[in-house]
Amino acid sequence: MFCGRGPVTAEDVFPRWLGAYLGRRPTYTVTGAGIGTTHWGGYRGLSMTARVKRVCKGCNNGWMSQLETAAAPILKPMLTETISVSLSGGATGSLSILAKWAMKTALMIQYAHRSPAIPGMIYQEFHRTQLPPPQCWMFLARHMKRGIPNGANSIQWRVDGPPGPRGEVTHWGEMYGTTFSIANLVVQLIGYVPTVTGASGTFQVDLPQASLPYVERLWPPSGSVAWPLQRPVLDDAGLLAFSRALTGMKATRSGLMQFL
Repeated sequence: MFCGRGPVTAEDVFPRWLGAYLGRRPTYTVTGAGIGTTHWGGYRGLSMTARVKRVCKGCNNGWMSQLETAAAPILKPMLTETISVSLSGGATGSLSILAKWAMKTALMIQYAHRSPAIPGMIYQEFHRTQLPPPQCWMFLARHMKRGIPNGANSIQWRVDGPPGPRGEVTHWGEMYGTTFSIANLVVQLIGYVPTVTGASGTFQVDLPQASLPYVERLWPPSGSVAWPLQRPVLDDAGLLAFSRALTGMKATRSGLMQFL
């Protein structure tokens, strides 16, 4: 799904070290009053042993493995919160490494859920540059790790441009979004792909006001970010609301996104 080559091999959506490090069982179990299911209005649970047979051996054992190796020492203290971590900006800083890892994970999650919301050209672009695409934004939040296990929510929606000469609706591109959580770490990714010649402008993405107190920007990086975040922590209801915020953007995009 990245390079177009084969034969394909089964690749772990989450690296094996992650489940072992967190001390969790390899598969999720959902319990608790009012939950009792692995589907919460678009937010679906993810097994720590989920695998995707969509990656060639060269990618699997090459750049993808190298990215996991680079991200592990950053992720481990973030997930256990045994020490405070300063995530640095810059092209080679820890925020950039974390953003690359988050992008790869979001792309893999699409096929784990068998309903890809991220266009195929993004996979090819990521393989070519090893960076999140230019029109992509990521945000970090914290979850208190209560009743909801690891999971994700992904959506895709159309962006309407200005009316045509006869008042017809024109479609300028597609937005895609994924929110995923692993233990206490929550990442939200939003991107734009133009589909009409001349519609390659940029979007300003304004998150809903209810989400702003909880998030820090992960990508594009600007300065440093301290983890644990000095912001409120999402409870279970807050995590679901945050993951559904993208659906709200779909319904009222004219108020939440501005075409520049």
